[in-house]
Amino acid sequence: PPVPPLPPTDARHLKALATAHVFAGVAGLILGLLPLALVAIGGAAIGGHLTPPDGEAAPPAYFGWLFFGVGLFTFLGAQALAVLTLLTSRLLQRRERHKFCFLVACLLCTCLPFGTLLGILSLKVLCRPVVRAAFNEPRPDVANAT
Repeated sequence: PPVPPLPPTDARHLKALATAHVFAGVAGLILGLLPLALVAIGGAAIGGHLTPPDGEAAPPAYFGWLFFGVGLFTFLGAQALAVLTLLTSRLLQRRERHKFCFLVACLLCTCLPFGTLLGILSLKVLCRPVVRAAFNEPRPDVANAT
């Protein structure tokens, strides 16, 4: 059966979500740099540059590695999620890869508070049957562009 056209309200919602995903992605790229402070602290501790004053006992060796590992893991995870969010913005505009957009919306729900709001709103729009159908519909403007 033919797929009904996407109602203007749903088209506006997808466009607004795509714009919000750009802002969230750029903010994620910028804020995702903060864990590099932990990496720097860990690196300094590993290198022996954090000496305690007045002959106090130095922290255990794993202290530096813990900071370094947690900071690096958090940095890489934040950057990856930010890139996925930016990619999702593009896919929402083109109405492609519904499952991927759905998955990224679920992942965004873990980022309090704004990512949660964006994730829930994205899930609400993406779960509409007419929106899901619009993702499956071949679009002539996209097909001719490639």
